[in-house]
Amino acid sequence: MAALLSKRWDASSNKYVKGDYYSLDDVNNTLFFDVETTTRYKTYDEYLEKERNCGKEFARTSGKRNDWKEMSTSEIYDKNGMLLAQHLQIISIAYRKWNPSNRKYEGNTIGFSSWEEYESIKDKTKADKDLLIQFNEVLYSQFGEERGLLGGYNILGFDMAVLWMRMMSCDIKPHPSLHTVGKKPWDIDWVLDLQSWTTPTDHKGLSSFDTINSLFNVRSSKTDEIAGNYVGIRFWDDHDIDGINDYCMKDVMSSIALARRLSEDVINNIHAKTMEDYCTRMENKI
Repeated sequence: MAALLSKRWDASSNKYVKGDYYSLDDVNNTLFFDVETTTRYKTYDEYLEKERNCGKEFARTSGKRNDWKEMSTSEIYDKNGMLLAQHLQIISIAYRKWNPSNRKYEGNTIGFSSWEEYESIKDKTKADKDLLIQFNEVLYSQFGEERGLLGGYNILGFDMAVLWMRMMSCDIKPHPSLHTVGKKPWDIDWVLDLQSWTTPTDHKGLSSFDTINSLFNVRSSKTDEIAGNYVGIRFWDDHDIDGINDYCMKDVMSSIALARRLSEDVINNIHAKTMEDYCTRMENKI
């Protein structure tokens, strides 16, 4: 579990102190983000042709996974290539952070403006380079040279690792907030990873973001037409750049809503109402 979730932000000392829950102040000091990925090429054969060494490595390593053994390399690439940091590309990055002056969450989606823009990029091995530079600059503008608070669902297990790998491979030095290499989970006290908060027994992968949102009555982005496992199809076949960018931002807003729902401030209010209802029902039984 990320260390942030067992600490509270103390504004007077400007640091985290021990606590059982995080607060709405923590949420409002956190930049929430999400990334959408797909394979770097539409088919495995094209990947093997354009990036031979990476393509051969993909075939060698992906077939060793027990849950993928019955699939051909092409099938694995189509269905799971966008999940492997060494073999994917980022096609959309959305972010939002609380603005205290107007009391709203503000941010943007950094993505391709159209399919034509993506097609015009000559070096497809680094097609996402400009998107990565822009998001890295967002982090520097928000936090300067210091680590800033980052939030989202499974960002420690996927989004941050993917951003790190893609930035490094595109000759970009990642912002310090993305640097988790070699660190123990309890040392990463600047990340609010909602998957860690909602799977306290560490059975990661057993509950989807959609399921967790439903459990806590948070509207999920997965109720719309597009879902994460269809992003590749919407990109390569439908060229639905706008739909993917919109979906990415909806994921961010769902993360913010879930983070607020699980904050101590909201939990206290909900608990008080629950106990009031309970006491009323017990009195009526007497």
